[in-house]
Amino acid sequence: HNVYLIALHMQFRPDDRVLTWLPPYHDMGLIGSMLATFCAGVPVSFMAPAAFLRRPERWPSELSKRRCTISGAPNFAYELRVDKVTDEALGTLDLSSWELAYSGAEPVRADTLNRFAERFGPRGFRRGAFYPCYGMAETTLFVTGKRRDEPPRTLSIDSMAYANEARAVAQESTSLNTLVRELVSCGRPATGLDVRIVDPDTALERADGCIGEIWVAGPSVTTGYWERPSGTAEVFGARMRNRADAYLKTGDLGFMHEGELYVSGRLKDLIIIR
Repeated sequence: HNVYLIALHMQFRPDDRVLTWLPPYHDMGLIGSMLATFCAGVPVSFMAPAAFLRRPERWPSELSKRRCTISGAPNFAYELRVDKVTDEALGTLDLSSWELAYSGAEPVRADTLNRFAERFGPRGFRRGAFYPCYGMAETTLFVTGKRRDEPPRTLSIDSMAYANEARAVAQESTSLNTLVRELVSCGRPATGLDVRIVDPDTALERADGCIGEIWVAGPSVTTGYWERPSGTAEVFGARMRNRADAYLKTGDLGFMHEGELYVSGRLKDLIIIR
């Protein structure tokens, strides 16, 4: 089901060519880069993950040489390319064939998109090629995304209101004197998936623009954790008040705005190293 959703929403084309260095033991590498493209009949070129990490310029270099149209990675990889690709290496690139640059698996940062587009724009990269998306292993991968030909959308919110009321309202900032936080839209829920924003304390659905925990239901949601019945019951058996349907509790915080999902934080305790 999820392989079909990826091919449908990323709108694979007969002349697409994919390049990936993502490891196949990671869900984005296995489901998104390998199985979805194989099932869609799209040719894929594989790089070893270590080859990219040792020399980040290899990723854009191979994209340029092979005239690939689709490639993507978590946000940190785009940051590495901005920081590590030298001016000399930059001058040899032609990224005009790159039509879809997906970004997911960790928070997609507006600053990263802006800096990357500024750095690689002179070499043919279009900011509109960015494809922010949201997914996780428990949903077999893909949950939300945009249309391929749509530019990524961002929303500027009042960062003080966001920090002080993380489960309240994400208010669009209009004052020039307000500290602004820019959030990136991860697109609309994929076909057949039910995405809700729920107050984790009351199990009530939150209104548009209100921050809560992201809950997901649908055929792509897995049946549970391997030999962990208590964890499965807690995470996969969530129910909103006055509703019988079971949902997956993602542990992520976010809100819906004009039908699109904005991931704003993490409900569970989490330490990010580097």
